[in-house]
Amino acid sequence: MSVKLARMADAVDVAALPPGLPAYAGYVDGYSTFHALCKRFYPYAHCLSITVEGGPAEIADLENGTFGGGTQPEIVAAGVRWLQRRLAERVWRPGLYFPVSWQTAVEAELDRELPHEPRSSYRLWGAHWVDFEPDTIPAGLDAVQWEGGVDAAYDLSVVAADFFPGPPLH
Repeated sequence: MSVKLARMADAVDVAALPPGLPAYAGYVDGYSTFHALCKRFYPYAHCLSITVEGGPAEIADLENGTFGGGTQPEIVAAGVRWLQRRLAERVWRPGLYFPVSWQTAVEAELDRELPHEPRSSYRLWGAHWVDFEPDTIPAGLDAVQWEGGVDAAYDLSVVAADFFPGPPLH
């Protein structure tokens, strides 16, 4: 059975984002692009909020240098604590963004700290840059960033149809 995937873009410069996608992601802290992103694209597209510092958002960005820095295990642990808080605040499906190479560590920390939390209550978004748009999302993830990087104007992801609380807008 084929699963409907939607595209989502994010960038540190909202002006660099291409128009016409069903979803965009922006930062509430660090780069602080979320409000400008919503002003430009909402209500015609889903707008997803991201935090790199542990602020109120839908997704926590777990990469080297985020959540106060430190080692990968420290960043992952901080991200899972953030997720616990957001779940306790009853935020709809908060989530974690991380390099796919961290997926095993993220899942182990989730199993350790949230053993009774249904997987359907949170989202996992992995970064896995490849040379083609995937037609599936890797096992265990709800979205995958597949194009972008340091020199790109924006990053592209594919997300599962249920990544957002409503149907895809396009």
